[in-house]
Amino acid sequence: RNAKRLRIAEMQRVGTIKLRDQVSQLETQREREIKRIKYEKEQKIRSVQDFYKLCSILLPPTLPLLLAVLVYFRRREAERQGVARERLR
Repeated sequence: RNAKRLRIAEMQRVGTIKLRDQVSQLETQREREIKRIKYEKEQKIRSVQDFYKLCSILLPPTLPLLLAVLVYFRRREAERQGVARERLR
């Protein structure tokens, strides 16, 4: 009877150790997964921020440049209408 209790106690001790190891492994795995997800989220946020930064740099001068090109070609066409054909290049 005493040997049976010792075996049961030993089995419980071994089971407790195995359970602690499994819990520790699962916690480590969970922490890794959380770090990975956090990193991916930060990368996506950074990507969107970079896109908007690029847009904020490229878009403001676009409209004035388009307007300048339009004015240039309209004036050029107006000049051509007033010049004799022989003088055009």
